[in-house]
Parts: sequence; C-alpha cells; structure tokens
Amino acid sequence: MRLPLSPGPAMESENRLLRDNRKMIPILVLIASGMILYDLQMSSVLISSVIHQYDYSFASRDRDLGEDDISHMQQQKFEETRNLVDADENRINEENRVGFDEDEFATVFWPELQNRLCPAGDPNLKMGPTLFKLGRAEFGLSAHSTFPVKESKIKSSDFFNGVFELTLFMDGNDRDNTMLYPSIWKCANNQIHTYLELVTNRDADGEVKDKKSLFGHFNDKMAWRMNRVHKLQKLLYEGDEESEENLREKPCVFSVIRDPIKRVLSGYNEIDYRLITGEQLAVNSQHMERPPFTKIPGYSLNHTALRASQSILEMRFETFVRNLVQEHPSISKENNVFRHIHPMSKILPTLKRLDFLPDLNENGGDNWFLPMTQNFTQVLPEFIAKTCPRLKHIYKRKKGGGPKKFPGFPPVPIDGQHESSNDPFGTYEAAKAVVKKGGPAARALCNVYAFDYACFYNGNESNQGKFTKLGVADIPSICREVYASETFRNHVCHDCSFSTAKEILIDFEDMVHILE
Repeated sequence: MRLPLSPGPAMESENRLLRDNRKMIPILVLIASGMILYDLQMSSVLISSVIHQYDYSFASRDRDLGEDDISHMQQQKFEETRNLVDADENRINEENRVGFDEDEFATVFWPELQNRLCPAGDPNLKMGPTLFKLGRAEFGLSAHSTFPVKESKIKSSDFFNGVFELTLFMDGNDRDNTMLYPSIWKCANNQIHTYLELVTNRDADGEVKDKKSLFGHFNDKMAWRMNRVHKLQKLLYEGDEESEENLREKPCVFSVIRDPIKRVLSGYNEIDYRLITGEQLAVNSQHMERPPFTKIPGYSLNHTALRASQSILEMRFETFVRNLVQEHPSISKENNVFRHIHPMSKILPTLKRLDFLPDLNENGGDNWFLPMTQNFTQVLPEFIAKTCPRLKHIYKRKKGGGPKKFPGFPPVPIDGQHESSNDPFGTYEAAKAVVKKGGPAARALCNVYAFDYACFYNGNESNQGKFTKLGVADIPSICREVYASETFRNHVCHDCSFSTAKEILIDFEDMVHILE
C-alpha cells in the first residue's frame, strides 16, 4: 500500500512520526556508540527493541497510518541500525582475530584438548559448564549471566547427555544378530529409518516379508524405535526373567554424523520453521517458555512479502545463539523442539553406560559412525554391511536350508525432505551468513559444540581408510582458531603441556570445577 500523495490525515501522521523519530536518532547513536564498546550483540538487540517498541507506540497513536506502512518503516529502521552495528562489529572482529600455527595446533594443541574433552570417545561431561561459560565470554557476558531455571511442566533434558531415539533390530532366527541404531536428529535419521525398514523387512527365508509393512513388525521378530533406555534394556531379554541366560548378544552399533556447526544451522532452521508456522509442534513445545530471540520477527510484518529482511533474520539467529549460551531452559534443559540442536555427542554417555560404545579400533580401522559426505547414500549399504556383518545373514536363508549368496544390501532410496529444507522464511540463509562472518555467534557455537568435534573428528588424516574419517583438518577454520586460543586452552586443559594457566588468573570457580 502506498501513502497518499495529497495532504491528509495519513500524511500528517507520517510527518509527525518521522519528526519524532528524528528526535530519537541522537539518542540511538549514543546508545549504539557506548554499547558497541561493551557488547556489540547486546547493543544491536537493544536498539532493535527500542525501535520496535517506539514504532508500535506511534502505530497505536496514529491509526490513519496503514499497517503495511508501519511495518515497512520498522524494517527500514532495523536495517539502518543493523548496518551501523555490523560495520563496527566487522572492524572489531578483524582487530581481534588471532593468528595461530596450524601445524602446532594439529600436532600439539588438539591431541591434548581432544583427550581432555572426549577421553576414549566419551565426552567429559564435567567440562560442559565450562564450554557454556566460554560461549558466553564470546559475547562479553559474565560467567554467571544465565537465565533463571523456573519450575516447568515439560520433562527435563540434559543438553550434553541423553538420546534422541534408539532403534533396535532383533533377528527372530538368530539371537546373536542384534543391531542398534542410536539416531541423531538432523543427520538423515528419517531416511536411514526408511532404509532400515527396507533392509530388515525379511521373512525367515530371507525374502521380502511384506512390502507394505510398517516399521516395527518384520522378520518374525520386532524392531523398535524408542527414546527410553529402560525399554531398550528390557527388550534385550528373551523371556520373562531378566537373567544372563535370556540376554541377547550385545548389539552391533552404528550411527551417522555431520559437521556440528552445519547441523546446528539445519536444526535451527527446522526449529524456526516450526515456531513460525506453528506446525508439527510436539505438546511439550507448545507449553514451553519462548526464548527472547522469538520476539524478533521471523517473517515480514509487511503483508506484501513473506520474508523478513536479511538483517532482521541475522539478528534473530545471533540472539538465538546468545540465548543458547545463556542456557535458556527451553533450549538447553527441556525435552522439546530445541532438541534438534542438542549435541550429537550426547548419545555417547548412554552408550558407554550400557557398555554398547564400540571400541574405535575394533572395526578394522573404520569408525562405527559414518559422516554425511557427498557420497553418503552410496556408501551407507556397504558401511552397514561391514559394521554389522551378521545382519547380512537374513539374506542368506532359503527354503530347504543351505547357504544363499549375499546379494548386497539394496541401494538407499531417495527420500523426501522436510518442508523447512526449502527455507521459506530465509532463516537458514541468514544463519549461514552469520556463521560465515566469523563473529561472536560463530565463535560461541564452536565453544558449545567442542565435544562433537573432539569425539567424532578422530582421524589422523582426512579421508583415511575405506570409509571417510574426519580429522583436525576438517574442523572449520573459525573453530580451530577458537580451540587454539589461549583462553580456550587454559580453561579446558589448564594442566596440559602447552598451558599458560599458571601465568594468568583463572577465576576460582573454574579452577574448582576443573579439579572436581
């Protein structure tokens, strides 16, 4: 809707609004100038909030000014203020960028940091609070700047420890043929579940049992998709009595991973899509307390367009990361839609406790987890066959007995994508743009997801072995820079050979935490 060209109530309202907004410019500039030196991210959010509330106060006063015009003016102010803050942020990021020796990081720093963060492939959960503190420090926040934890109706969830889903296959003809897939959300888990149904849907003779079978009932036994560990443990016993004689053989275990930062961006996009549309939200998510980032528009207030401006969407994502490192309970402590961005490594402590965590050296030099590389779907059948060799036996049976040559697992079918994958609101694109800048939000994510890189990036060289193994060279450069920094090294590994912690002051609480 265009404003009228002839003088009238609407034009007078617009003039009044513009005059009053001009009075605010010196105030906003002072706020921005002062706060940029203290905290760039907070200044951008605060200024946006001021403008947002200020414009709405005039919108309510000047009823003759159209809603589309108000929203358009709001977006302009968001963008103008954001551009000023971005310019200062980019300058400060360049000034604060610290160079480091890549060889020293790969051969000296990272091996010790990796061993401290994830000894024997199991995350050192005592370091979790330290990673959150380091994330807050990237925004200039104090170590204790967290959201209060209120009593919630939503089931609690541990950010660094737990499961997404557990899928158990048990061969009805072979009690030693058991497979466990601890799925990780945003790592092709729906596609993998569809494929496992295709692979295991066999009768006692190895033939397809039921092409229309739903996942859960095939091969004269059952495959379960669950999120409760005690149910998994109970299913492994054949019979009413939980005795050693009734316990099935320990399952072979496999999973699929992807780059932690890319996965977080994909998870954030899925979360934002559900929050904006209100679709596919679990009951728990509908009752959660909305974090502050959701107050920044995720879509255009102007009805002539669907997307909000790029600058607003980037601000929304940066505020989300800020809410994450400040441990907003809805993001880090509750069992809701935000589990899409919980670390991949959270599955490892449960596997360790159940004695199901595979030895990194027991699979012929290959990991028990497969990275989502470009040829992921091509190598998945061969990877499962090698990681879980007994699973091939369900294809070898035929009527009358005798061996049947294994034809190889079928190819992975092309699976449909989530609706969020098309990025209808531009939230994915904005999140990637923020990370690409390498500012506080990107660095904070590197700190919070350090367990993922330490536990899963264990290759000595990239693309080593039959299947791809990720190593230190595959860690994004911004994260290598964070992990090579003196701050990260001294807080995570204060007594390592390279530590300078004895020469600097580390706050008492961190020291006590590390020594626990």
